[in-house]
Amino acid sequence: MKSVLKAIASALAALPRFVWQRVCIAGEWISQLIALPALPLEEAAQNESGERAQPDEHLDAVRQVAALLYSDRVPTPDLVGKLSQQEMLWLSACNQEMLRSIARAKDPELSAHIKGRKSLKGVLINDAPTIAEYLRDGEYENAPQNLGRRSNTHSQPDRLTIRPGSDLRPFLLAAMLPRTDLKQ
Repeated sequence: MKSVLKAIASALAALPRFVWQRVCIAGEWISQLIALPALPLEEAAQNESGERAQPDEHLDAVRQVAALLYSDRVPTPDLVGKLSQQEMLWLSACNQEMLRSIARAKDPELSAHIKGRKSLKGVLINDAPTIAEYLRDGEYENAPQNLGRRSNTHSQPDRLTIRPGSDLRPFLLAAMLPRTDLKQ
């Protein structure tokens, strides 16, 4: 009988802690259920003259270059001219999965990633020391190739594969300068 009373006493002694834990869990759950403020309506995106706000051309250029690099094509010089050398180095260092994420990112997400406020999941940070470390460590060699386009039975490296110690400046400069040697 004493053992039953001791068990009941220990259960009652533990009851306040148990109740407090459940109250904390319920409080967190309720705070997650509280609605966040609504996003501004599309009408609020219009300026005073009635025109819609234009999407950022710079972010569109970043997305287009990422899509071209993803599809193993070289971007046009006018498109590359809209980006800085740092951004071209960043995009050329990204693997296929990263380029796909960049091409599909929305304006606020991509802008926050480029500015370093909030990064896209699985995408290399647009920062010179980070890119240099990424290239030096050779992490890009382990990245999946030709993601979602061909079977990987005959895996071939991308045309723009970056090798350790390679200098990207000639590629970047050639891509940024207008072609004057073409016959008209």
